Amino acid sequence: MRRAVALALAATAVTAVAATPAQAASPKMITLTVADNGRHIRVPRGGHVMVQLKVKGRNADRSTWWRPITEQGRALQVRVVGTMTPRGVTAGHYFAAHRGEATLSSARAACPAAKDAPTCFAMQGWSVTVDVR
Repeated sequence: MRRAVALALAATAVTAVAATPAQAASPKMITLTVADNGRHIRVPRGGHVMVQLKVKGRNADRSTWWRPITEQGRALQVRVVGTMTPRGVTAGHYFAAHRGEATLSSARAACPAAKDAPTCFAMQGWSVTVDVR
């Protein structure tokens, strides 16, 4: 029984990755990407939010990958992603447990780290406000 539930969750997560920005893969699953930066979304209580932050370029330098996603607020609960993520993708899975707002955020270096060159300190931020109803 556990294996069947795990396979069903994995299939749902894989389907959600292919969705367009903030498009629901199912009525209770919303997937967020880099394109959703700055958005304010509404999620029903009991729903799931998947975050898939991917760097551009197949061989992007590891120093430019997105940092782990942080969550501020009490409306969402962190869940295990449950699937293997591709190289260069920072993923997060959240359950809409309580009414209220939460902010998901991350950041990445805009330039690769260089040992023998001037350092670029530019950062790119990402955040989405989630309103659980």
